[in-house]
Amino acid sequence: MSLDFNALQSLPESIGRMTQLRELSLRHNPLVWTDQCNAGLRNLSRLEVLDLSFCSLGRSTRLSPLNALRMLFIRSTGIERVPEWNWRSSDLMLLDLRDNHISDITTQALALIDRSLSDNRLNIHLNGNPLSVQTHERIRVLREQRYQSRLGISHNRLLHQETPALKTWLGSASGEQLAARTELWHNVQDCSGSTDFFQVLSDLTTSADFFNDRKALTTRVWTMMEAAAENGELRRQLFDLAAHPQTCGDGLALIFGDMEVRVGVFAITSSTPEAARPLELFKMTRSLDRLDEVEKIARRDIALRMKSNKTVDEAEVRLAYRTGLQVRLGLASRSRSMLFRTLAGVSDADLDSAYREIIARESTPAFFESLIARELWMDYLETRYAHEFEPVKRPFTERLAVLDELSPDMQSDQQYLDRVNQITKERMRAIKACAIKLSIQLSDAVNAGPQ
Repeated sequence: MSLDFNALQSLPESIGRMTQLRELSLRHNPLVWTDQCNAGLRNLSRLEVLDLSFCSLGRSTRLSPLNALRMLFIRSTGIERVPEWNWRSSDLMLLDLRDNHISDITTQALALIDRSLSDNRLNIHLNGNPLSVQTHERIRVLREQRYQSRLGISHNRLLHQETPALKTWLGSASGEQLAARTELWHNVQDCSGSTDFFQVLSDLTTSADFFNDRKALTTRVWTMMEAAAENGELRRQLFDLAAHPQTCGDGLALIFGDMEVRVGVFAITSSTPEAARPLELFKMTRSLDRLDEVEKIARRDIALRMKSNKTVDEAEVRLAYRTGLQVRLGLASRSRSMLFRTLAGVSDADLDSAYREIIARESTPAFFESLIARELWMDYLETRYAHEFEPVKRPFTERLAVLDELSPDMQSDQQYLDRVNQITKERMRAIKACAIKLSIQLSDAVNAGPQ
């Protein structure tokens, strides 16, 4: 449920009765957080994601721990201390505390966080807080021991640097190109919500691609800048992705890669000739699915290492799989290199096994189910092949019309709802079957062509 930008000053009482709620977003509301709010949330035993970012909670706000919660976002809410939490007994995996007034984290609080980190669960992000010198030192020691990529404070912000100077990404540009890129930079920078986007560009200067192939990365950055300037909806999506919590230099490469995927999808849907668009968009969707499978395999590898009590840098392992399989699988990500490959411990045999697993999956129903679960792909199919879906949908539309025409004395309200739900379920199954049929046809056409 999203109640963003609703000028809410308190938590609606009705939310406390929504016991099946799993995600709740209350971003950008002038909330006054009280014990009553905490009491309301305690009834939400299945709540996994709570987003209070940019709510004016205030410095002394206290949030009661919710053991089922997996992600808590309280960025830029004015709080001045890390929330008290049941660190060891909760399922919390991500805590976003960026851009608050937190200056001190006690040794005791860090010890509790340390225990949760050592259980390989929690990622905590503190960028943009006025942390004291003593707290920085405590965090530095903690990061250097085992958990550098899981306690997020970007190096640029630690040094209180501004967003990178324009010249960082101008490279060898001169003349008309220099003037055009300078204007482009400032135009995007002036757009509302651009701060995190430019922070990603700043943090990219610590990535392997910046050191190993700066020229190519510079081209990629300007390609994205041009796309962001040309389309407002794409720009909004890129800004949202840039707001993702940062990890280390290679973690930022993952975020930038996701942003490039959005640009690629936009390019296909806006500029590819209509005749070629179905196959090209299928390739992009398949690439996204393959990328997800690579992530699953990487996380499985990480979990096995953790089970064996091995030290593991999660971002490095994930990036090792991405870069190692990028060419063979045509992944929708262009990060080519890594900083800390020796930390990843991903062998050629691991990559070969992952490749075979992913290719084999693409002949299974699970693959096509995954494709049509993607909103972008399903929306495109229903629009491009409307003539295929119309006869599939028509019988269900007619059945609903007949149901609506029945007089109230022929069915109760509950009977009406039950019948509508049944027709809706049958309709969705029929639409999915049609979408899978079309996806299989396009898959066969792509596989029959040049690879």
